[in-house]
Amino acid sequence: MALPGPVAEIGTSNSTEYALLTNGRLYAWGLGTAGELGNGRNLNSFTGPVLVRFPQGVKIASIPTDVMPFDTALAVDTTGHVWGWGENGGGELCLGNKKTYLKPVRLPFSNVTTLGGASNHALCDADGTVYSCGQNLAGALGDGART
Repeated sequence: MALPGPVAEIGTSNSTEYALLTNGRLYAWGLGTAGELGNGRNLNSFTGPVLVRFPQGVKIASIPTDVMPFDTALAVDTTGHVWGWGENGGGELCLGNKKTYLKPVRLPFSNVTTLGGASNHALCDADGTVYSCGQNLAGALGDGART
């Protein structure tokens, strides 16, 4: 797969692959029907990468390189803010809803150093505090509940 520059990090979800370039631009390919490509459309991209459409001036510093939530993606910008997009089916974007986002939206965290997720939940380390959001059917949020 040809990308328009050197790759700094790669990440994946269940449906989509991501490549963060050294210039802070993020590219995605794979399924896109739930907005997981982050390019404002809900179409697949199997033949080449598409640019994830962050607001102008946003430069991405890191992405989860282990796993991301189901049909949902996460990234941290160079100022320590978190961005998310995609299906958000379990509320894993921590926005109080289960709305699908076709482009990245800023999440309510700052000074973020680490992100991760799986299934329909996400974890975020902000200022040394770990936040968890999303479905909790198997107790993944760590709050002692399963709701």
